Amino acid sequence: MMTVTDISQRFAISSWQTYRLLQSIRPVLGDLCQSTKGRQLILNPEAIFIVERAIQLNRGGVALKALPERIKAELHRNIEVRPDPDNSVAPQSTKDAPNTEMLELIREQLTTKDQLITKQQQQITELLSQLRDLQEKVPALPVPDGRQESKRIGRWQALRMLITGQ
Repeated sequence: MMTVTDISQRFAISSWQTYRLLQSIRPVLGDLCQSTKGRQLILNPEAIFIVERAIQLNRGGVALKALPERIKAELHRNIEVRPDPDNSVAPQSTKDAPNTEMLELIREQLTTKDQLITKQQQQITELLSQLRDLQEKVPALPVPDGRQESKRIGRWQALRMLITGQ
């Protein structure tokens, strides 16, 4: 059995956030979440996956009020899709089609995400090379007109002058 503090430490959230989350999804948890008067809220370890999904949804922007309906819908969808354990061969159902479409959508999103990551890494390397070039030019700048030779200018000031052309 897991307490609120155990769950909060496991998922790196505060005890208060954990308690509010458990109270919001308590209708979904049913007998897996127990509390008696004067005792802590106790969660059965079998329900940790439900709590983990609730935390993911909550971090994804789903409000606490909407969590029970969303999790119930996901649980019912998983139960409907799951094959019957009594049958050795699982029949192909029409409910598998949305899952394959969802998998394809996720794969497409992952490939676009990977492409964006590589593009951003290339941009970072280009910007770093430009920065190095500019930093090499900074010490070689001449003293600006109207200033005394003995007065030094800082690197940032020199860089600003180089960029603005003054």
